[in-house]
Amino acid sequence: MVAEEAKLEMTHVAYRGETPMLQDMLGGSIHGGFHSMAAAGEMMRAGRVRALASSGVARVPSMPQVPTLKEAGFSDRFAFSGFSGLLAPARTPPAVLERLVSAFRVAAAKPETHQRLLAIDTIPSYQDPAAFKAQIEKNLREWTEIAARLNLSIDG
Repeated sequence: MVAEEAKLEMTHVAYRGETPMLQDMLGGSIHGGFHSMAAAGEMMRAGRVRALASSGVARVPSMPQVPTLKEAGFSDRFAFSGFSGLLAPARTPPAVLERLVSAFRVAAAKPETHQRLLAIDTIPSYQDPAAFKAQIEKNLREWTEIAARLNLSIDG
């Protein structure tokens, strides 16, 4: 997507996670990649990896000098940001789900939770289960459309 909008030729290299990709980037085997702040934030702050831009609608609080992809001239498709959340097996009894949701809501509201998340460059927020489900469905729909348009598949 970035290559398409920037009119660059890039080669996709599939990795089994961010750690091997970061190792190859630090070793000079590859020139760049998309990384989460949780995985690469410390390396960026230490100057081992240079942040060029971030996805999302707002700049990363710990690196206000790094523009968003939108600010750098890319389209709204880069307004996405990652998410973390509490998931449970589909057949989890409703009473158990209610207890988990209640406990998670309390933990998510604690100042120490916010401080810890901000320390790892994760913007604290809480969505109730219905809103979180809708967000996951929206992201899945968007990424499925992009994969289809780019003719990507897991078959080959």
